[in-house]
This record gives sequence, structure tokens and C-alpha cells, in this order.
Amino acid sequence: MSGRWIVVDDTDPQFSYDGPWKLTSGSKYDAQGNWGKTFNNSLHGLGSSGSLSFTFKGSRGRLLGTTDIKNTSGLIDPTWECFIDQKSFGTSKPFQYIENNWALCEWTGLDDGQHTASVRVASQGQYFWVDRLLYMPSDDVTLNNAATVLLDETDPAISVSSGWGDLGELGRMTQKQGSTAQVKFKGTSVTWMGTIPSSLPHASSEGTYSIDGGTPVRYTIPGLPDSDSADQFNYVFFKTDPVPLGDHELVVTHDGTESSTPLVLGNLLVENQVVQSNSTHLIGAIVGAVLGGLALILIAIVGVVYFRRYRKSSKSSIYKPINLVDSEPFHYIRPFTLTRPTDPYDPHPQPQSYSYPQQQPRPPIHYQVPITYAAPTILPSTSSSSGHHVVTPYPFTAPSASASSYKPPQLIHGHAMPIIRPPSPPGPSIPTQRRHQKLDSLHNQATSPQSSAQGNSSTSSQPSSSSRVVIHQDSGVRLPGSVPEELATPVVEHPPRYTLG
Repeated sequence: MSGRWIVVDDTDPQFSYDGPWKLTSGSKYDAQGNWGKTFNNSLHGLGSSGSLSFTFKGSRGRLLGTTDIKNTSGLIDPTWECFIDQKSFGTSKPFQYIENNWALCEWTGLDDGQHTASVRVASQGQYFWVDRLLYMPSDDVTLNNAATVLLDETDPAISVSSGWGDLGELGRMTQKQGSTAQVKFKGTSVTWMGTIPSSLPHASSEGTYSIDGGTPVRYTIPGLPDSDSADQFNYVFFKTDPVPLGDHELVVTHDGTESSTPLVLGNLLVENQVVQSNSTHLIGAIVGAVLGGLALILIAIVGVVYFRRYRKSSKSSIYKPINLVDSEPFHYIRPFTLTRPTDPYDPHPQPQSYSYPQQQPRPPIHYQVPITYAAPTILPSTSSSSGHHVVTPYPFTAPSASASSYKPPQLIHGHAMPIIRPPSPPGPSIPTQRRHQKLDSLHNQATSPQSSAQGNSSTSSQPSSSSRVVIHQDSGVRLPGSVPEELATPVVEHPPRYTLG
């Protein structure tokens, strides 16, 4: 029942009175002031010293009554002091006029729980009047068939149609003919209370109400006298006839116009309202929270397990070794065979190969690359002092260089500089027997007397169309070219020429 007040009349046995209190009719004061009539037409009064107490379970409390003080040269009679759990809460400021429904004590900011509210009264003969006590109950309070509950205009049990507007802190109002309000309640009757504002039209108006679709009952809103400029608070517009205890729906229709007194909704009093504990709702909320937490934990565990499996599978796919045998990369360096350097000056070369362990054969890859070869050059032979004919290599020149760029070798003591022949680079990879035979044949031709004689002739013969001569400018390992061996022209390789100094 959070947000709703439980109303306890002064005649309720929950009140504990200490002193000469007396019960009187409230009709004596109903016509006093502009704060409405007394609740249930009853008052408890004390004209001497005494006290009262009331125990409730909630977070707020308020004591209402009729203020009728006597001020004699600043001496106020009666006086009172408010307490909560034996602690003073002070008192409200005395009002010099007679008013009903006046807040005598108010307890706010309390811990939600059980409290005892009490009032100590001191009087020299002027009566202190108590009408009712209101408190906001805790969620676990249960009152069956005994409570009167106060609902304000913002309660979710109340819904209104178009044509309603706010009237400041006084509630909601409507001046539109045909506008309605619906109230769902569980009790036996409803009292509609509000304000008659003096600033709006004073002409009387009327309307109807019905419960559970029954016969409409007409009510009248009396207008204020033209001379009355005071607002009338806590005015009872109507009180429904009793119905059996249970769930009901009240429908209120306004038949007034903009030129008549508006219908204002301030508060509703529902009698015999069944106040049910919200502990069952709290238990349900707790159970739901626990189940939700367990579900979240289960989801988290499943997520962690799935993530670990996914991470493991990702690692295995990342670090999976590459099968170089089965795969066929776009570029790779084929394993090559180291062969004993072929000496073009050795008349009896004996090739000797040193091979690395070969991998599994790969499927052949066919390349379509334009091949450019330097034009072969026949070198003249030079006679050494020993009478042997040797082939002196020219320095390497690009195909575009002219023949006049050649410089003859230097002579040492009238003899040609000896030729230094470093080991030739390894030949093409995986040489075949046929290639060895071609190379041997070309080598013999280069070192034979016929070749020397031809080199001394005035006309240089062209190299064989099946071979070419390459004069190296530097040393180093020669990697095999990208041309397949079946299409390659046999090459006679000569080492570079080295000079002293």
C-alpha cells in the first residue's frame, strides 16, 4: 500500500487515551472554518492535562483534529507536544481560528518499521480536539475488512478521460461536459473529496456516478455565494451507497459546463478497503531475482566454455604446420645441386655432384617469362710464353656497349698477366646427363688447337647455335634461372678477370 494512507478514526480502539478525555459529536464544528467537516462526525477532547498514544507500522504519521485555541495576552491554551518512540517531534504552530482537519502533529522521515506516536497535552480549560490519525503502512501490513484508505489524485487506480487538468496542489479538475473518471477499488464504499475554488465560476453543477455499470446516481455540486471569496477545502462531493465487499469499479461523469462550478478530485476515501501485505510480492521478487542470477551464472559458464573451445580451435588453426609437399606455393626456390666447378681450361673435366636431400617431387610449374640473352662473343686466343694457347676473357660488357671499350690485359715483364680462376659458381640445379655431355663437348672445343687456330684467324667464327659463352664480371653463387632446363641453351661460363692492385 505504498503511497496510500490508512485512516484511523478517533473512536478506534487502537487509540490509547490517558486522562479525562471525552467523546463528542463533530456537528458542533462542522460549520466552522473552510477546511471541511469532521471525519465520521466524532471528536475526542481533553480540557486538562493528559496524553494519548497510537502504535503503527510504517514510515510516516499524521494526527488531525480541530484547532480551537485561546490566546490570552500571548498565553496559548491548550498546548501540546508530539513524540515518536519517546522522542520529541515538537508541535505545529497554533492557528487562531477554528478549523477542522487541522494537522496537530506530523511525523516524517521515519525508519520503515513499528513506531509509537504519542501526544502530551496541557490545558487550562480550553479543549484539545482529536479527529483521526493517518499513517503510511509498511509493505508487510495486512488489514482485512477493517481499514479506511486515503488515495490521492495520482493513484494508479484512478484514470480520467480527456477534459481533465491540474488545479495546482489541490488536485485535478474538469469543466468539460461528459468527461469521466474511473476508479477501481476493493471495499464497500467511496467518498469523493475535493476543493471548490472561489476563483472559478460559482454556479452550481451536477453529475452522476455508478458502480459496476449499475444505475447512475446523480450528485450536485453547490456553487459558492458570490460574496464568499474563500476556497472550500476537503469538501465531500458525494459518498457512494454501500456495496458488498469486493472488487468494484466506480465511474463518475461530469455534466457541468465551463460556466459552472468544476468537479475537483482531491482525495478518495475507500471504506473497508482490504489492505493486503506486499510480502508475497517481495518474496516473488526475491525468488525471481535468485532465479535470474542463477540463469546469468549458467549463461556465463556456458559462454566461458564456448570461448575456451573457440580459442583452442583458433590456436590449432593458426599454428597448424604448412604442408610444403602437398601445397603448391606461387613462388618458391627449388632445391639445387652443388656440382664441382667446371674448369673450361681442364681438358678432362670430371663433374662431381653434391646434392641436398630432395623433398617429394612437386608438380611442374610452367612459367611464361620473356627470356633475354646477351649476344655471345668469340674471344681471340693469346699465346703465353709457354706456348700453350689460352682463352683470355674480355671484361663483361652490356649488350649495348661498343666493342671499342675493350682494354687489353696488362703485361708483367713482357708476359700476359696470369689468369686467376676462382671456383665457378654451382651450376644449374639437378643437372642431367645430357647437359653434362653438352658441357664437356663445348669445353673440349674451347681448349682444342682447332679452337685456338680459329681464334687467331682474321675472321671470328660465330658460336654454335646450341651453346653460348658467358664471361662473369664477379664471383658468387649463381642461382638457377626461371627458365626450364629443357629449353635452356648450354652455357660455357668463364670466371671474371682479376687484376693486381
